[in-house]
Amino acid sequence: GPSEHAWSGAGYSLGGSGDGNGKESDGEAKKRPGIETGAPRKFRVTFWADGFTYEDVTSQLEKAEAKKLAAKQAPRRTGVHGLGASDDGSDDGDEAAEEEIPELKPYASNARFVAELESGLSPQELRSVDDRGRPRPVHIMVDDARPEPFPAAAAAA
Repeated sequence: GPSEHAWSGAGYSLGGSGDGNGKESDGEAKKRPGIETGAPRKFRVTFWADGFTYEDVTSQLEKAEAKKLAAKQAPRRTGVHGLGASDDGSDDGDEAAEEEIPELKPYASNARFVAELESGLSPQELRSVDDRGRPRPVHIMVDDARPEPFPAAAAAA
């Protein structure tokens, strides 16, 4: 029918290669200044007996990945090493400060969030756009801690 041919033909994109194939490689998009690819945001959702929590773990995971990469690239140390304190530049105090306990969200008042998650959609609260107004990808890690209740120490804090 007529609808089969409505969108046929070569497509072009602004700033594309102009060769008529209508495709622009990711490399071309990354080379041009001002185009942000919209790195995915990463969230951890934990289900408890009395509700759920969610937290943005993007920066935590990026720091862990950077630390792993730095460890691979670190120069190999040779010579005699003592058993004293390590001066590798790591600060173990950061870990406790980063583990901020997220707020408990009751299931009853957040039914839409749970329904969107169950249907395979990113919940509205977790969605965002990049600097060009395009939706950023969202990666969601789900942890089911049920039937355990939300930690009382966290609720008191």
